[in-house]
Amino acid sequence: MTRHFFRPMKDDTVIGVLHDLRCAIVRKDQDGLEHADALLRLHRVGPESLRMYAKQPKHFGRGKLRIAVMQARR
Repeated sequence: MTRHFFRPMKDDTVIGVLHDLRCAIVRKDQDGLEHADALLRLHRVGPESLRMYAKQPKHFGRGKLRIAVMQARR
């Protein structure tokens, strides 16, 4: 199936995806960090300026928060 239109991605979307990729590479200690940094520099973003947030563990599983709230209300 061919596309009849092309809508380019916004720069913010590309930078967000590259930042997420960079975070995943650092957390899992994988190869390719220099490539992600180079792509960020192509978009005029310093990789050092982006914050790397700590991965937060989930306290509730899927659908469990609603159950906990309903039990607390009773």
